[in-house]
Amino acid sequence: MTDNQAIRRDEMAIKPKSPTSLYHYTSGKALVSILTHGEVWFSHPRFLNDSQEWLWASKIVTQSILARAAKHRKNYLRKGCLASEFEFLLRKMLEYFNNPPFIMRNHPIVRPFIFCLSTKKDALSQWRAYGKGEYCIEFDAERLREATKATLIPIRYRKMGFDRELSQYIDHYFDANLRNISGQGYIDIETKHESGAQLQSYMPEEYFLSRKSKGFSEEQEWRLVLGRMGGEDYRREIIMGVESRYPTPHLKIKIFEAALPRAGLRPHEYPGLSPIIKSVMCGPGADPERSEASLQTLGEKLGFEIKVEFSSIPYRMT
Repeated sequence: MTDNQAIRRDEMAIKPKSPTSLYHYTSGKALVSILTHGEVWFSHPRFLNDSQEWLWASKIVTQSILARAAKHRKNYLRKGCLASEFEFLLRKMLEYFNNPPFIMRNHPIVRPFIFCLSTKKDALSQWRAYGKGEYCIEFDAERLREATKATLIPIRYRKMGFDRELSQYIDHYFDANLRNISGQGYIDIETKHESGAQLQSYMPEEYFLSRKSKGFSEEQEWRLVLGRMGGEDYRREIIMGVESRYPTPHLKIKIFEAALPRAGLRPHEYPGLSPIIKSVMCGPGADPERSEASLQTLGEKLGFEIKVEFSSIPYRMT
């Protein structure tokens, strides 16, 4: 990717304002692990609950390319390009996004890894879908981003079809490569064969991780993303957990230093929990007295006070 491509891509990328708080719904076991070790687990997108992860965005890209192709075909033919040359370039581009090297076949030891959050606090759909409806951790969004050194991005939910935002990247790519047409009407060989990868270089790095089906829109998801598509090898750092029967790769990322209380320190003298974690909410149907007592006991053991909240949803989790 050239410097001009990088600058142009950065100029066109939309940078939404980050929320102040983000929520992670999780199980009691995971909550204890996060608080005890000061770590969160990032997951590989290949193993998330959306079976169309990555593929959804790729299909949108191919449909958006086809929607813009007629206009650019006219421009290329007007410039002297042979029709067969343009059709070959377009075919190679569509092949790339219909079966891109970073989709599904990408080995899970390779970046990116992500940590999923939501802007929705105390949402029934989230309680039902994640962590068995047990706990919801409220994070300070900016402090969490700084601690993980990850990129924070919002998910955009859309139906399948043309993506107007993509048209600017597609148009810029086709316009920039008009100069690669020779006097005999041929397109530069590298441009033809690498057209898909070259177009991707014009797009924001996170595009393929930030599009999901509208069917998931209730989640109002944001993601912390570690690494670029097909980036560094994490072989030595990966740990394996089990989710939905399958051994699943994760990365443990430190977000704060867990400190045990000093000998003789009384509970009211314990330091506050890391400012990265604002509160912990107990899920629907939890026994308030027992839940608060158990979290207070955990806090006393670990040396900090946990702000405990309770779901207001009158739903009996089974």
